[in-house]
Amino acid sequence: SLDGLFKQLGWPYVRVENTQVEQIIRDLDRFDIFCGMNLYNYDNAQPFEAYRDAWVRFLERGGIIIGLDANYGQQIVWLTQLGDGLELSAERCEIGCKEGTTSRRVSVVAPDDPFAPLSGVGLPWGHVRAYGRGWKVLATCPDGSALCLKAQVGKGGLVATNFHTECGYPSAEYLARLWSAHCPTIMDAGLQVSIDQGHKGVGINRLAVDVGAAAEVSGVLCQVRRQGGEWESQQVALSPTADGAAKASMAYPAGPGTTHVRVALLRGTQPCWWTSFECANADLPALGQQVTQRLDEAGENLAALPAGSYLRRRAEELRLAVAGALAEAELLGGRDAGAETQARWDALARDLSRAGEEATAVAGRAEVAARVAAGRPKTLPPFTVVRSHPLAKIFRDSAPDGPLSGGIDVSAAADEGESVQVAVVPLGPDLSHVSVAVEPFRGERGEVIGGGAVELYRVCYVHVAGPSAGVPPGISWWPDPLLPAEQPFAVRHVCQPLWLDIFVPRSARPGLYRGAIVVKAAGHAERVPINLRVWPFALPAEHSLRQAFVFRAYLVGQKYFGGGGDDYLTKVPVDVFLRMADVCLKRRLGLALFGNEISLEPRAVVPYLREKKTAGGWTFDFTEADRVWEHVFRAGSRTLLVGFSPTWMCSQGGGDEYFSFLEAYGRAVQAHFARKGWLDYAVFYMPDEPWSEESVAACQRVASVLDRAAPRIKRLMTAPRDPRLDGLAHIWVPGGLPDAHPEDEVCRRLLSVWQKPEIEQWWYICCGPVHPYPNFFVDYPAIDCRMVFWLTWKYGKTGFLYWGVEYHGDPREMTADGPTEKYSVGPPHMGNGDGTLCYWGPNFEFYPSIRLNAIRDGIEDYEYFALLRRLADEAERKGQARAAVVQARGLLAVDERVLRLTEGSPNFEYTTDPETLLSARRALAKAIIELGR
Repeated sequence: SLDGLFKQLGWPYVRVENTQVEQIIRDLDRFDIFCGMNLYNYDNAQPFEAYRDAWVRFLERGGIIIGLDANYGQQIVWLTQLGDGLELSAERCEIGCKEGTTSRRVSVVAPDDPFAPLSGVGLPWGHVRAYGRGWKVLATCPDGSALCLKAQVGKGGLVATNFHTECGYPSAEYLARLWSAHCPTIMDAGLQVSIDQGHKGVGINRLAVDVGAAAEVSGVLCQVRRQGGEWESQQVALSPTADGAAKASMAYPAGPGTTHVRVALLRGTQPCWWTSFECANADLPALGQQVTQRLDEAGENLAALPAGSYLRRRAEELRLAVAGALAEAELLGGRDAGAETQARWDALARDLSRAGEEATAVAGRAEVAARVAAGRPKTLPPFTVVRSHPLAKIFRDSAPDGPLSGGIDVSAAADEGESVQVAVVPLGPDLSHVSVAVEPFRGERGEVIGGGAVELYRVCYVHVAGPSAGVPPGISWWPDPLLPAEQPFAVRHVCQPLWLDIFVPRSARPGLYRGAIVVKAAGHAERVPINLRVWPFALPAEHSLRQAFVFRAYLVGQKYFGGGGDDYLTKVPVDVFLRMADVCLKRRLGLALFGNEISLEPRAVVPYLREKKTAGGWTFDFTEADRVWEHVFRAGSRTLLVGFSPTWMCSQGGGDEYFSFLEAYGRAVQAHFARKGWLDYAVFYMPDEPWSEESVAACQRVASVLDRAAPRIKRLMTAPRDPRLDGLAHIWVPGGLPDAHPEDEVCRRLLSVWQKPEIEQWWYICCGPVHPYPNFFVDYPAIDCRMVFWLTWKYGKTGFLYWGVEYHGDPREMTADGPTEKYSVGPPHMGNGDGTLCYWGPNFEFYPSIRLNAIRDGIEDYEYFALLRRLADEAERKGQARAAVVQARGLLAVDERVLRLTEGSPNFEYTTDPETLLSARRALAKAIIELGR
């Protein structure tokens, strides 16, 4: 992001969307540099070229335009029209696509030009194919094609470049150098100017300008624009001083929000030197308006409540408090700016912010309270419990939907997990001491499901810095982390969702079990009955779907002890690592347990492998590694990760020494797995996503070594785009489900390899694809997590890979009430929560998430399909239950109400309605029961 660069430099800046081009043009003469972010005119492309005359005037007076990512016509066509000879076209750069942005092989051909990039910039994916005579080449890629060009228009500079911010361009150092060299061409560099900006707070500020040797400077122009207003100008003359310098002072107002101030020294009517700054203050009128708007929207619900009820009284108190605060704010705005005025303004801002939070709670609770009051109770209870659904995301600042009474019906097979979600909603003030208990589930014959088979959590919230792709902006806190609800807790905001996980034991007899969630607070109790129907079948103990959800031991060490994590072997006991892994294993995820794939040691990834190099060669101790493999195997996984080769280890990191290790290890682990009877489950992960020449060569050499040393161990390869990789792996794992794009040439090639009978068909998602694909992002619908596995079944895939369950986050930022705002789930542009399905807690606590449970349910959906197919195949071989087999075959094709094939790319659509999915799921269960009789 360029925001961070400008903040680092201390430069005032304005960030606008491309759809606000008219605003940009209107204010263009207030700026010196225009820098388009990556793809700045890609979505909702705007006709920048229609404002050619304004852009040319901006350049001629000395402005700078930097056109980043000049690889798309709609982004660069306007640049070519800003002068003669500026024709420009771009194309794919094969070297950049293969080498990537980290190879640092850009050639700076004009190092003395301040507009030239600094050395160390990474290669972009495109380069310039052709350019006109008006351009000067500043940098090229290794094949000599231009990557960065400059044109001079009047006093200004125009840059067109294929670089984007991921290449490390522009940097703060680059921008500082560029401006230092350029500003003397548009300003009088000989002027010595100092400016006292005054307090910069709310009220009337004093601006003082001192000019040394102010020859020919006639005056000072000060332009001010308060938030939402127009520019206001005042001009004053300079007063000479005894030492030949000159001074000027003037008053300027700063109001709520951001006030922009621009100061220019004039020679005649023309500026000869200028600067600008901002005064940022809390926007009290806007804060007050938000409070009253929330209360206004809740007016009908508040009116439905009993007279004198807490929520009605509190709403009126908030209105009066806002009116008083805004009246005082208006008086403060007319005072002289200073510490006392500012302190009072800031105190009012805090008061209004708290009022806003409380107004949101009052409005949300009033919505639920009005539904309770519709039952005409004489008085409202302190709280109610809303029955919800585990596929519904309940936001802390919104009223939850769902019934206020009655039981919740849940159905599950033996050895299956199911979830229940309810929300505690105060109908008055916050609740300070809420306790929750679960009544054990009792069967019709006295059987009990309880103890470790039920887990009760509070739904907590994680902050995101911005939306994932395909999500509209506006929500910053999303429900996801699940923290234990063993201790009493407070309920703030609108509500507090509760989450119950039920893990039906394999030994559970079929039938109806009755239990409940009981909530107590403020002398009131509510019981939510739960009816659990256990189907007369069990899910298989062994996973039908091959999986590799990566969980890294080194990250456990790194998160709790710091450093690179290479010392996890001594700091993280195997028992601790496996206990944390159980959070996922219990939810039927097949984990690929990594040690440290970024280690400098050759073992790279195998967790808790002990090896030693002696004069006679390598020796290996599998004692602790066996504990890890056995633990995963007992949990049902039939995919055991036995190794991984990082690209760097195969080349500059290890070279021949690494391959000597790999050959010895391959022989040893194949023999070891043969003795254990695990060879059918062993998987070796080849260099990840081999797109560069270096990684393709690494895959070829790894395959060659393992063909000799461990030919019976299957090799897995992700994103195998290059045809030279065909045949090197037994498990083919393209990303993005190529089946969904049958018209795409690259996808057709992948499918032609993928569909060979000796190749296992897996797929994976990560930071992409995005909607209309489902993904695991925090801010995507919960049903997306389940739909990934309906797609897996629909397209006939037998395995699924996911790169991390715990990559982001910091246990120091986890509190008893959930993550702080600083707890990161990754950058939004990569997808919030990508690679992070669990949350770090204190003392090696590892918390599940809503998404993790929805993934569990999706994997169990896949198990329903797999079980039904086995039963149908068996009945068909025996010639039995022909009508039931026909019905089963129809269900195995996937109910089109849930997921159907379409024209286009991707060629599918899926439902976002939970009940539609669950209806199809129940039909699968009934068909399994019918065929299982």
